[in-house]
Amino acid sequence: MLRKLIAKIPFNVSFHHSRETSSLARQVINALNNIYYGIEDASLFPLAMKHLRSHVKKALEAVMQVPIGYITTYGSVARAVEASPRTVGRAMALNPFILIVPCHRVVYSDLSLGGYGEGLNVKMEILTRECRSRKTELEIQFNGKNIHAFPVESLLSKYTRKNCNS
Repeated sequence: MLRKLIAKIPFNVSFHHSRETSSLARQVINALNNIYYGIEDASLFPLAMKHLRSHVKKALEAVMQVPIGYITTYGSVARAVEASPRTVGRAMALNPFILIVPCHRVVYSDLSLGGYGEGLNVKMEILTRECRSRKTELEIQFNGKNIHAFPVESLLSKYTRKNCNS
């Protein structure tokens, strides 16, 4: 997954290599590790989004509002950002900030997995790790619109007999 993240670094964005790891790099690595293992992480990072098209940026910003333990649908995000579900799906496929922008939390309207560039087994594994035994659905405000979110269990129950604690 790290190789794919690095491969998505835009070639026209300058950066430099240092022998010492910066505190920001350590924060990002720690946050990625926490997110991967389903540990809640409230880290916020400045994301280089200038090179992204406005509709991609808007979709990514919307998905960043979906908290751990919840999923949403392409359609719900689409309504919030005034785009089509297909456009949102394409924006998720272009997500250069895997895990930090939790595109793995976006699923089809029937609460089935949908797509994921790293493979559906990876998406399922990450969502399983994010399971929090939530009971209620959420309405998340984004730019004056609602994004409807469901507990991760809504999806997991379709694929496995495990609950969040097993």
